[in-house]
Amino acid sequence: MITEARAAVRTRQEVWLGAGALYLGLALLMMARFLLHPDATTSAHTAHTDQPWFEWLLQHGALSLRDLSNPLFTTRLNAPDGVNMIANTSVLGVTLPMAPLTLLWGPRVTYVIWQVGAVVATASTTCWVLRRHLRVTPAAAIVAGAFAGFAPGVVAHANGQPNYTSHFLLPLIVAAVFCGGTGVRRGVQLGLLVAYQVFINEEMLVITALACGLAAMLSRRILDVGFLRKLGVAAAVTLVITAYPIWFQFFGPGSFHAVPAYATWGEDALGYVTYWRDSLGHGFGPQKALYTTDLYSMYGVPLTVLAVLLAVLLWRHSRTTRVVVPVMAVFAVLSLGPSLRVGGEPIGPGPMALLGLDFWPFSMMMPSRMSFVVTAGVVILLALGWDRLVKGGRRHHVLILAALIPLIPTPLPAKDRPLPPEFIRSQAWRQYVPAGTTLVAFPLPYIVVGEDSYTWATWPGADFAVPEGYFLGPGRNGDATAGPAVLSETRVLVDKVFTTGVVPTVTDEMRTAARADLQRWHASAVVVRATPQYERMRELATGLLGPPQRVLDVWVWPISQELGGG
Repeated sequence: MITEARAAVRTRQEVWLGAGALYLGLALLMMARFLLHPDATTSAHTAHTDQPWFEWLLQHGALSLRDLSNPLFTTRLNAPDGVNMIANTSVLGVTLPMAPLTLLWGPRVTYVIWQVGAVVATASTTCWVLRRHLRVTPAAAIVAGAFAGFAPGVVAHANGQPNYTSHFLLPLIVAAVFCGGTGVRRGVQLGLLVAYQVFINEEMLVITALACGLAAMLSRRILDVGFLRKLGVAAAVTLVITAYPIWFQFFGPGSFHAVPAYATWGEDALGYVTYWRDSLGHGFGPQKALYTTDLYSMYGVPLTVLAVLLAVLLWRHSRTTRVVVPVMAVFAVLSLGPSLRVGGEPIGPGPMALLGLDFWPFSMMMPSRMSFVVTAGVVILLALGWDRLVKGGRRHHVLILAALIPLIPTPLPAKDRPLPPEFIRSQAWRQYVPAGTTLVAFPLPYIVVGEDSYTWATWPGADFAVPEGYFLGPGRNGDATAGPAVLSETRVLVDKVFTTGVVPTVTDEMRTAARADLQRWHASAVVVRATPQYERMRELATGLLGPPQRVLDVWVWPISQELGGG
């Protein structure tokens, strides 16, 4: 008996080691182009906004922990007004635990570690839940777990959005809701998981909660007193932990109440039968018009057809399937959003518009991400289907592998990016930027025009504050807007010169406006790269502020404390 027990333990260990090796191998393949030179590499799909933003978030988490400052709010961005970080995608549940690594290696390195770890962890927790609670075979759990961690929509978001690859808590939350008893202890465990997910990705938590609510009604669990008691305990635990952060998110400084632009982005109807571009199946089916990061399906025709066949096969024999499939159908419809698109072309109002779903929480969510629920349903169908086909003596489970092989990720596209100036990397900036003041780069940090200067703050030790920048903040009507609600005159002027390459005759009015902006920003230095690409920026800054100093590889205009640092 002891020998048999040891053999069983060894077998389980081998299964988990094999699963971990598979998931890690796929993750390293996916991030292959980022591994050797993470400091000088960025996503070729979403380079202007996403990756630099999440690198900045890693820096924010690290500096918040180092300085023991409030991680929910910062004045290092949009100084001196600051940014409500919990209202943005702050991902504090990841950036704070990773702070020691970020302080050691810098956010550009830890960003790659995060991307690799997120998909491996998501695949692993899914595999564990399927094996433990659905009692499927190890092979079924491993294969389905691989799809959860490396589904096309997840790989799409790995192009710069690790908050939508970090789904490792969601399988545990679903399992805690529907499995494992209804006692107080289980409610506490569920509450802790939900509270933690609040600090990783609230949007995915809300979508998961909506799906679980529908599943609870379909399975009649909603009538179980013990089930409701567990949910009540979980809600109480979650509220105790997250009440203040959530209040701060919606009512603290820099808060907003809706994200109208996001609420219009729905899944394309052809998305479910299209292969994602970063997969082996790339090149088959309609593609170009659908290729945006914010899609979550992209299964291709074989897997879409297979999922339907598995649903039919399992319907009579699996109560789980009879709950999962209707939930998948509802969320597949909702994911189409308020405007129905086919092949990238709008053809009429979508389901959410017809149903009038323009209120909270739908006004804060991106409809296309509801197709994540469909992906989760496909995971369950794959696990149950593989198990039934194998246990039934059939070899048709090879069809599952055949449908999944085209979805194996290929290395994500990457491109080179310049390192920050030596002025930043060597910490020489500290001589010009005293505490309580800001460093102003021309062009100002933002997307596209100010992409380069935006990434300066993601270098190790770059803890200076900058004015304006890229973030979500309150617009003039209280809804979210990207960046400040009102752009400074200096920002508008600098962006125009950088875009057109034409430096206007600098007037006294321009100088007065620039000095007023610098004073409001508490600026202590204006900095421009000393390269031909930024020559027009040097000419403009010289016209506004006078001759500069050459320091290493930048031009510097020190600003008097009476003017900029007040």
